[in-house]
Amino acid sequence: MPPELAHQHIIFRQTFNAIDELLEQHQSLWRHQPFMQSNCPWRADYPDLFAALLQLSEEQVAYFESNTPQFIDWLIDFIPELAKALTALTSASFIQPTLSVADDESSAKFTHVGVPGRKWQQIKAFIRHLSKTQSDILDWCSGKGYLANELHYWSGNKVTCLELDKTLCDAGQKHAVINKMDIQFIKADVLETIPTQFKHPNLLHTGLHACGDLHISLLHQASRDHAAKIALSPCCYHKTKDDIYRPLSDTGKNTKLKLNRHDLHLATEEIVTGGQRVVRQRHTEQLWRLAFNFLYQEQHQTKQYLSLPSCPKSLLAKSFNDFCAWAIKIKSLEKIEQNALQPNTTERYLALGKTRLQKVSQLELIRKTFKQPLEHWLLLDRALFLCEQNYAVTLQEFCPKTVTPRNILIYAEHAYS
Repeated sequence: MPPELAHQHIIFRQTFNAIDELLEQHQSLWRHQPFMQSNCPWRADYPDLFAALLQLSEEQVAYFESNTPQFIDWLIDFIPELAKALTALTSASFIQPTLSVADDESSAKFTHVGVPGRKWQQIKAFIRHLSKTQSDILDWCSGKGYLANELHYWSGNKVTCLELDKTLCDAGQKHAVINKMDIQFIKADVLETIPTQFKHPNLLHTGLHACGDLHISLLHQASRDHAAKIALSPCCYHKTKDDIYRPLSDTGKNTKLKLNRHDLHLATEEIVTGGQRVVRQRHTEQLWRLAFNFLYQEQHQTKQYLSLPSCPKSLLAKSFNDFCAWAIKIKSLEKIEQNALQPNTTERYLALGKTRLQKVSQLELIRKTFKQPLEHWLLLDRALFLCEQNYAVTLQEFCPKTVTPRNILIYAEHAYS
C-alpha cells in the first residue's frame, strides 16, 4: 500500500475505533427505544440525568432537538466523559466540508425536466464534488435516470443505468432517445451479479442515496473488479436482509457491537428537509400511534408495544378514529370492541398518548445524540473496506444538511488504475 494510502487508512481506523469504543461503553443509552419501550434500562445508572430530562419543557426539547452541540453542553453536568468524547468526535476532521461553489453552473435544458427541486440540488452538488473522468459511467439504482442525465452532460461519456423497475427503465430510455443522449438502461437486480460487460476496471460507479444492501453490493462488486472510481452516497443502512449487521472492513469485523435493524435505523432518524406541514404530520402520526397502543394494550390486556406499518400520509388528514380503523384492519384486530372508539373513550387515549409522547421526546434526546457517531461508524466501515482494496478514499459533505440529511459522499479512486 502506498505511504499516503497507509496514512489515510490509519486515520480512518483510529477514528473508527474511538467511535466504536464510545458506542460500546454507552450502548444502554442509545439502544433504548423510548417510543416502543416504556421501561428505561439506564434509569438506575443515571438517575439524575433521567430526572433532569423529564423536567425539560416542550420548548427546551424542541431547542435541543435542533441544537445537538448545546444538548451535549447540557449533558456535561451528568456524564462529563461522554460529553467530552462526543464533542471531540463532532469536531473530528476526517469528513471534508462541502465546497462553497455557486449553484449557477449550466446544464442541458432537458437534464432536469421533471426533477423535484431538492433532488436537482442534490444531483448538482453530488456531481460538483467528482473529478472529471475519461471512463464510462455505471449508475446503480438509477430510477428514471435523473442523475444519469446530468452525469452524461457533465462528462460527455456514456452512462449505463442499472434499474430493477422495467417501467422506470422504459421511461428513462425514452427520454434519452428523444434527447439523443448516450445513455442505456438495463433492467437488472443489482443484488445479483452485474452484467458481464461491466466487470472491468475502466468505469466510474455511481450511487446517489443507494439503500442498505444495494450500496453494499455496489462496493463489493465494483471493488472486486478494481473499478477506477467509485462515488457513493449511502442511505437507509437498515434496509438489509441480515438481522445483525455484518461489518465490511477488517477493522469493523473486530467490533463487539451487534447492530440490529433498529440500531442501524438510528443513523438515519432525522428530518431536516421537511416544512411545517411535514413536522405536523410527523407529530400527528406519533401521537396517534401511541394513543392507539394504549387502546390496543387495554383491550388485549398486554404491555407489549404493537408495531404498525407505515400509514398512508393522506390518513393523517382525517381523524384519529379513521387511523384506528386502518390499524385494526391492517393488523386484523377484530377483537377490539366498537365502544372503544366512542368519542369520550378516544379522547382519553389521545390524552394518554400526548403525555407519553412528551416523555418519549424528552428521553429520545439522549438517544439521538448518538445518531451522528453511529452514522460515522457506518461510513468509516465502508471507507476502511475500500482502503483495504487499495483505494484512495475521501469522505466529504457534498451539500448542506438542509438539502438532504444524507449528505456524505464516499469518493474512491483505485491506486493502480
